[in-house]
Amino acid sequence: HRCDVQFGRQKKDSASFMAQWHSVLANWGKWEAVEVDGRHIKRLQQAIQAWMRQKRRLEQEKEPGLRVPENKNSKKRKRKEELKQKVMEDWELDRDPPQGVVRAWTDGSEREGVDGRKYAGYGVWLREGHCLNASEKLLGLMQTNNRAEMTAVLYVLKVIPKWVTLQVCTDSQLVVDTVLYWMEGWKRRGWKTKAGKPVENVDLWMEIQEALEERTGETYWVKVPSHVDIEGNE
Repeated sequence: HRCDVQFGRQKKDSASFMAQWHSVLANWGKWEAVEVDGRHIKRLQQAIQAWMRQKRRLEQEKEPGLRVPENKNSKKRKRKEELKQKVMEDWELDRDPPQGVVRAWTDGSEREGVDGRKYAGYGVWLREGHCLNASEKLLGLMQTNNRAEMTAVLYVLKVIPKWVTLQVCTDSQLVVDTVLYWMEGWKRRGWKTKAGKPVENVDLWMEIQEALEERTGETYWVKVPSHVDIEGNE
């Protein structure tokens, strides 16, 4: 209500606002259907949730040993932190890569512009100040996150010498699963899935597959969790 008043969507009339809510609450518990603006229901839900969070915080202060239930976001964050710890240890990502190995971090993103259209871009990072670091807009009409992720990988495969051992670090599960498990099958079936459907973004997958075939050095794929403060992925 305060937000609506502040931005001029509603006049500052607390009496009518409260009267409206009194009429809504008066009908609670009755069997007949009641029409209520969805925005008001949303505000009430948010108010109740805020009150419940405050209530749990107060209970926690009174009884420090009381366990406060984790919300979905905190659980997801915790799982990502655990994955981060594991992948950092398994691949020693907090250290420089072994001698003769090039470690490349790739990422892609997609955002909606003020005009309502989608815009995507990709980034590649090897180390601070490296001449092959890249941050570019995605070309073409198809502006999607997946195409941006794939374009970043393709850039690395093209600019890194083919005989060099390469370690590609990406947060795209699609990219890792495709190059490790699906791509060969797609190629055998004429770039179709097991269900017989055409592979999406087949133009980029074909380029990636061709670039990988041309490589003589080893290529390792590292799936890293996103947005957990890993230097190369932020």
